[in-house]
Amino acid sequence: MVHRHTFLAVSLLLPLAALLAAAGEPPLAFEPNAGQTDPQVRFLARSPGMMVFFTDSEAVMVLRQRQENGNGHSVRPRRRPVAASVEHHVVRMRLVGGAAPQTAGLDKLPGVSNYFIGNDPARWRTDIPHYARIRYNGVYPGIDMLC
Repeated sequence: MVHRHTFLAVSLLLPLAALLAAAGEPPLAFEPNAGQTDPQVRFLARSPGMMVFFTDSEAVMVLRQRQENGNGHSVRPRRRPVAASVEHHVVRMRLVGGAAPQTAGLDKLPGVSNYFIGNDPARWRTDIPHYARIRYNGVYPGIDMLC
């Protein structure tokens, strides 16, 4: 008999989700990669000042540091920031020695994402669903992971 265990990815994401909720920001939503980013990415999540990319073996968090406007008040970076005005920090969390797991979105959320990339409709990615969580099946023998 095979026993399957699931563990929750207790990492920087859980405290971050609580901080976002306390700040009145919407919860993290996970999108499957339908061609809107690097092919190694299985799912991605966005929040103000951060993006997280989930691959088969790691989660890569890209944090954008807010800049001060000179009055001591922080300002959010613009949608397309000038490279010199925004600092980025990268945090990687890796599953060491794990197998290439299958990933799946759980608890579908309302809303979708659309990416209209260039003028060629063949490059557009539309109706990409949002999920509240993702599951990595079989990260280690008998072990699944929830994010």
